[in-house]
Amino acid sequence: MIKTLRARTWFITINKSANCFDKATEIVANIGLRFYAIILHDKDNNTETGEVVEPHYHALIEFDNARSFESVRSSFEGAHIEKAQNIRAVAQYLLHNTPQSKTKATYLTDEVKTNDKPRYEMISVEVEPFDANQIERYYKEGCTGILAFYRRFGEQIKSYQMLIINICRELTIEESLSPEE
Repeated sequence: MIKTLRARTWFITINKSANCFDKATEIVANIGLRFYAIILHDKDNNTETGEVVEPHYHALIEFDNARSFESVRSSFEGAHIEKAQNIRAVAQYLLHNTPQSKTKATYLTDEVKTNDKPRYEMISVEVEPFDANQIERYYKEGCTGILAFYRRFGEQIKSYQMLIINICRELTIEESLSPEE
């Protein structure tokens, strides 16, 4: 049952008819979230059908601990609320940077209000698949530290962090020991 659903991360759509529409950004900024990203979609007219869409907000919110659907709903009266199944997909959707959104207007990263711009930028970009057997190649292509790996491959590298750090450290040491030409 949805009333008993608990999650840390939620995806919220706030239409103009929702009671919280006028205070959406204020609510998101002030309810004590670990992370949030919110955007006003005010140019969503469908480029293929010409359908005009009313301005609305989309928000990706993350609490420190799981919260019940009811507690989230009490903060966002009248909004459509669902558990965020895939944080990267939601972050990309805020910009309409998904294959399903290609008929809609796109938005810029600068249009998203967030309390952690680097994290939002990291999760909102499309990333390439990571292959742990190719770490040396990635290093030679410019991924010389863990942040560069995160930028290129996103959070899929989490379970490989120590391996990446150790291999990059070894390769850096090898480079510094090799005689200069």
